[in-house]
Amino acid sequence: MVVRKLGADGALGGPCAPHEIGVLTISGPHVTPGYRDPSHNASSLRDGYLDSGDLAYTDEEGRIFIAGRSKDLIIRSGHNIDPVLIESALEAHPAVAMAAAVGQPDRYAGELPVCYVALRPGAQATAEELKAFAEPLIAERPAWPKQVFVIDAIPMTSVGKIFKPQLRNDAVQRVVMEEIVKGIGVDDLRVDAEHSAKRSAAEAALEGYLFDYKVVTAG
Repeated sequence: MVVRKLGADGALGGPCAPHEIGVLTISGPHVTPGYRDPSHNASSLRDGYLDSGDLAYTDEEGRIFIAGRSKDLIIRSGHNIDPVLIESALEAHPAVAMAAAVGQPDRYAGELPVCYVALRPGAQATAEELKAFAEPLIAERPAWPKQVFVIDAIPMTSVGKIFKPQLRNDAVQRVVMEEIVKGIGVDDLRVDAEHSAKRSAAEAALEGYLFDYKVVTAG
């Protein structure tokens, strides 16, 4: 079993140093050689290793500790960030009921950590206050949240787990709206692209981001 670094493009890198978060990979005669349909192997079997999908780290003696799921990993300029570091710091604030950190797309860093926070009933705290509270509690400076968003409730699944895909979509939407507004020159969050020139301007505003998008113009 090897804890390996995860790149922004999803590729596995070299082994992680002790206490460095990475993806747990497994090889050996007990590991499946692959699916009947080889096209399904790409996301699970890489370089002869099974990608477990788990975040993990080792100590100096090689013992392995599970830290979360690799799909939740935030990758900032090649730095692997465990969202739990951010969430635990913010949940230490007395006004915070729950926190959920995700990666927000960034043109230069690939992703920047942001965190969504739901407050306890009757509690009050600003995003700036929460960000200032959390930063000293997060040992890794790259893991400091770029932004904190205070929302009414954290989305949950039917089995009581945080539903991070919805938060990731919201983080992407915030970036798209900000860039489109800035790139086209509108002064609100609604963008109507009626001509091909505006379509080109919208696409140019989003150039360099790694997430998939499509610009649709009205007929």
